[in-house]
Amino acid sequence: GSMSDSKADKPPGDRLRALLAGCGLESYAEGFRTHGVSWEVLLEIEDWAAIKDAGSAAGMKVGEVMKLYVALKRAREGQDAAAGAGGEDDGYGYGYALDEAPAAADEPSSWMFIYFKHLFTPFDYVVPFDHRTEFRHKLVRSHGGAKVRDIFKQVCDNWILAFSLVFNTIVGMWGLIPEDSMADTERLVWEVLMTFASFTSFAAVILFCLFSMNMSMVSDANMKAYMVVVEGAWVLVETYILFSTYATLFSLGFLGYLRMRELVPALGFVMMPFVAISYLVLFFLLATAINYICYVPIHGGLIREKRVGARVENCHGALSPAEVERQERSVRAAVLSEFGSYHNKKATKN
Repeated sequence: GSMSDSKADKPPGDRLRALLAGCGLESYAEGFRTHGVSWEVLLEIEDWAAIKDAGSAAGMKVGEVMKLYVALKRAREGQDAAAGAGGEDDGYGYGYALDEAPAAADEPSSWMFIYFKHLFTPFDYVVPFDHRTEFRHKLVRSHGGAKVRDIFKQVCDNWILAFSLVFNTIVGMWGLIPEDSMADTERLVWEVLMTFASFTSFAAVILFCLFSMNMSMVSDANMKAYMVVVEGAWVLVETYILFSTYATLFSLGFLGYLRMRELVPALGFVMMPFVAISYLVLFFLLATAINYICYVPIHGGLIREKRVGARVENCHGALSPAEVERQERSVRAAVLSEFGSYHNKKATKN
């Protein structure tokens, strides 16, 4: 028989499981069964609010309910729902056609709220995501050898440039302290910070230069093997980066405090908490943005070849603002769905 005949022969429970599996949501099949929601019941629901309520009862996030909503709509239209709104590349990745992705009014729109809802871990503020093993392993295992070399050579070149500038900044900053108004303890703290910040930044530049040179020698077929074997040395250079970054940031704040205190000695006791609180807020925003930017391609599904969400057209004014907004809504819905899946996996693992 045909594919449609084989689907028709499946028991309703199997059809529901197949639909959910095609959307990457098979883990929720038991939740629907527990709440008495069958294949026939779901297929008859056309209202978005009712679908959202059924999905929420089964434990789904809003983005995941959107996937289910689209798959059910296509199933009702006789399309291949078990393909998870995929099949041939129609430009919509997860199958969110321009008019199919419902607005998620209760889903956070701010990038910061999205980060804290789906991605945040306290460890992000100690070791940012792009410096962790998970990030590196995802990159190595998501591409071929040539692409892996391009990515990591670009990483090396960027860090060489960045920490060459950091090293020059540290050396130039070293003599800017107001020595006459400093206590011996403050001077000692400053000298220790400058010494270790300069060494770690210089060491990072040397190691990244060596990595870049050696990556040029390795064949495409063995590039992944090279990254596996040198992982320990890569962790060392990442540690140098973090130490130099934190020491330099702290030194900038410490230097600012010393110079402000010298300018207005009577307000020295006010300057300390002011600089400390301001610096903590700025560091919090910086670290949050760094982690969010690095989480998006890895856990938002954007590292894969398959397009996520609607095709973002080169409209050149041909699309109306409403059409542009529908495209962007589709992309946001698809990426949020990926974040929701990652959040659920993380919660299950914990």
